[in-house]
Amino acid sequence: MDKTIAVNKELVSWKVIEQEVIFLHNKEKVFYELNKTATYIWLNANGKRLIREIIEGLASKFLVNKEKAENDALEF
Repeated sequence: MDKTIAVNKELVSWKVIEQEVIFLHNKEKVFYELNKTATYIWLNANGKRLIREIIEGLASKFLVNKEKAENDALEF
């Protein structure tokens, strides 16, 4: 968990609407809507934050245990 992760945001057009990310995959022309936890991961997976830090942030922000936060982060 001491590695960073980055979402390749160049492949999509995206914006935050009502605290959730909506994005269009530019090549596939498909829209996706992320829930609040996935939005948190999306916004924090910038190649600078450690996966461990994202998990800790998820647990704190969404009041879930670290195991649940870790599962959500790793599924993302």
